Amino acid sequence: MKARIQGIWKHGDVRHLVGGGRYKLLKTGTELLAGFGFTWYLANLASAGVFEEFVYLTSMLSMLSICAYVGMDDSMTRSVARGFESSFRRGMVFASKIALSGSLILVLFAAYYGYLGQGNRAAGLLVCALFFPVFRPLQAFNLFLNGRQEFSREAQYQSALIVTRIGAGVLATLLLPGVVWTVMLAYLGSHFILAGYFCMRCQRDVVKGDDDPELIGYGAFGTLV
Repeated sequence: MKARIQGIWKHGDVRHLVGGGRYKLLKTGTELLAGFGFTWYLANLASAGVFEEFVYLTSMLSMLSICAYVGMDDSMTRSVARGFESSFRRGMVFASKIALSGSLILVLFAAYYGYLGQGNRAAGLLVCALFFPVFRPLQAFNLFLNGRQEFSREAQYQSALIVTRIGAGVLATLLLPGVVWTVMLAYLGSHFILAGYFCMRCQRDVVKGDDDPELIGYGAFGTLV
């Protein structure tokens, strides 16, 4: 058993993953603390109704993640790890196109709530519809850096993104209290700008330009699962 454990530990990928554990812990800790602080702020200090609407809108984004070809996440990481580094851009663009279906669903929900006279929620759904095609796909920088085992850089980028999104959301509640669509605009808009910048930085680092022929098929299988 001891020899078997030593054999596993000597594997380069295993040692690299364990070595990146502290960076993943930093990212997870930042996400948990910032998320808890933002939730507490919205529930206790923000104007009435903002917390309820924000939770509803972000839940819609999560539930519709299937429309963003969610299985592409594992597929892109797998492709980059196998040396097909440019696949992360191809996968990101492909997922964005598929995610347009999610935008259509959000627009239909917005029309429904607009018909019911709930203009604040309807406006928030329209903002979500605008950014939905890029919200999840732009997280591709995480997948690229994971595939290259650059855990430190991934933790730095993701932590900065989380803090920026929440800071923008808090600022929006202070400037226009009680208007949830501005919170979503600040939250998703800051995500679009910063995550897009990180993706461009990663694109400049691509060394191997070949595309993985299994990228789309593996992503489809992951989405189905």
